Amino acid sequence: MATMTRYRRRIRRPNADDEKLNVVFNDYMNCLDGDPTTERELPMIDRAAELGCEYYCMDCGWYDDGFWWDRVGEWKESKTRFPDGGMKRICDYAHSKGMKMGLWLEIEAMGTQCELAAQLPDDWFVCRHGKRHVDNGRYLLDFRNSEVRKYCRDVVDRLIRDYGVEYFKIDYNVTMGYGSDYKSDSCAAAMRDHYECLYRWYEEIFRDYPELVIENCGSGGQRMDYGLLKLLSLQSTSDQTDVTCNANIACNVTSAVTPEQGGMWVYPYEDEEEHVIYNMVNGLLLRPYMSGQVWKLGEKSMDLLKEGIALYKEIREEVREGVPVFPLGFGTLESDVLAYGIDTGRNLYLSVWTSGTDEAEILLNSPEEFADVFVLYPREERCNCRLEKDRLIVKMLQKKAARLLKLTRKV
Repeated sequence: MATMTRYRRRIRRPNADDEKLNVVFNDYMNCLDGDPTTERELPMIDRAAELGCEYYCMDCGWYDDGFWWDRVGEWKESKTRFPDGGMKRICDYAHSKGMKMGLWLEIEAMGTQCELAAQLPDDWFVCRHGKRHVDNGRYLLDFRNSEVRKYCRDVVDRLIRDYGVEYFKIDYNVTMGYGSDYKSDSCAAAMRDHYECLYRWYEEIFRDYPELVIENCGSGGQRMDYGLLKLLSLQSTSDQTDVTCNANIACNVTSAVTPEQGGMWVYPYEDEEEHVIYNMVNGLLLRPYMSGQVWKLGEKSMDLLKEGIALYKEIREEVREGVPVFPLGFGTLESDVLAYGIDTGRNLYLSVWTSGTDEAEILLNSPEEFADVFVLYPREERCNCRLEKDRLIVKMLQKKAARLLKLTRKV
């Protein structure tokens, strides 16, 4: 995994976001869930700024007045959701709080109920047997068509120009299946050509907007490959809504994506300290992707989130350079203890989760190499950890707890 991580870093497009590792607040998961309004967004932006987030992304729903799922595709703001000052007011407010603004797009799809789709010729879409392929309430745009690429580029240019957007979360809630049989020797060849055109489309965007950040959501990690991730700097790893299940993803996902690209939801939905800590530990050795029901969090919970984000900013350079380690192997949903770390050479940062017990024992490959271990997050330790012969012992105060540890090597 260390070798694969280094390889993935070498093939990646150099970009400022993967150097800085910006902290993003997104208003979707366990939060607004695709129902944004001016009234809801403004206090959320205040909370994100208070936490220390550097980008604010308004997720799905901003382009339609009601049920928007099968109406995506025109990407024009809802007048009902943002009656006073329009969506520009939201974007300007995020900028005034010192954050850069992002929007959600599903640029390769057009909803079956989108009025524009009915006006377009079939050669704009993935077709089989003379009919448009429909999946999940959407037609799939065919990027082999230069008019499609121009339309999608015009959307991006307009949103950047009119709203000052500096971040796009690009989703893909569809499955192309085995491709298109329109003007192609084979469906697979058409699908390959679609992706090659898509990659060039992204390359042209980054040529003109080199500081633009684009996240590959890909249906919460369903489409997650280095054809895209060699170009895009951030990957959504899951849309899992349960914090405990999300820990299983957090401890395994760097087998598929570099730690600095792996966007991991930190989305507290209970105002309880251990719940907040568990959420934060999920993200600290990846790219913490903030969200959740922050409007109902008390001062202590907010302080824990602030502390976690501040800590991440201190260690993110080491996350960017370090390699993943799995001292217990890959975790499963049946695992009572999960462990995942970043090895920087001098230090080993280790996330430990105890979902079914209050004590973890982790066998060390080289027990004599470490000089010390201590709890890095939260600052108020509230657990006992020690090196004992050939193993690390972590004693939590309760079941279902998580801590970030730092092990220092002997000089």
